[in-house]
Amino acid sequence: MAKIVVMPGTPGLQLHEVAHILPIGRGRDKTGYWISDFTVARVEYAAMVYNLLGLARVNGRFCCSGGATPFDTNGEPWWHMMREQYYNGRPEAVSMAEIAHKLGIPSCHVREEPDSWDTVTNIVFTEKRRLLGDDRPMAIVAHEAHLERALKVAKRIARRPYLGIVVPEGMRRDRDGLAARLATHAMLFGLHPYMQGKYDVYDKACRQSQIVWRLLGKTTTVPEF
Repeated sequence: MAKIVVMPGTPGLQLHEVAHILPIGRGRDKTGYWISDFTVARVEYAAMVYNLLGLARVNGRFCCSGGATPFDTNGEPWWHMMREQYYNGRPEAVSMAEIAHKLGIPSCHVREEPDSWDTVTNIVFTEKRRLLGDDRPMAIVAHEAHLERALKVAKRIARRPYLGIVVPEGMRRDRDGLAARLATHAMLFGLHPYMQGKYDVYDKACRQSQIVWRLLGKTTTVPEF
């Protein structure tokens, strides 16, 4: 097995100190029902790391984060029985969790975050809903280019120590476009964890994300936390 490549986040945090794993989605396929090959690769690699570190023994959570971007309108209305609501197609997180179960992650440790629409809200909703259960360190799992951006989000928003785990690239490399990087930068403008006492960082991040998407011609709806 190739060496696990760690991208630094919180200074000094080591891989063996991580308790929770957070793979973030990278889109769905054209049917709107299943996920992209990049997303599948992330879940599979994240599950391997989770099992290798033995995180089930310490009640570590495996949180699958992703719904669909506002540009992704594929799929027919899909009913989420547990949440008792319809989604436009099947959320990434649901398909991700299905793979996690098949790869041996105990159901009691798997959590779904199916409402986020971008990298900022991936982390906002995971933290706001306390899907990881406690404040122990997490590892964010993604391909290198996207992971760099996700860690910038975590630096502004996460209330816990964090680091990144780089998913190996296949024949087709994952690209993180300039537009996505600029949009995330705008969404994070003025956000700092130490300002939490003056405003709710999570709520402000959601509002700024909504503003950016409106400027791009799309609307988003923040679900109840």
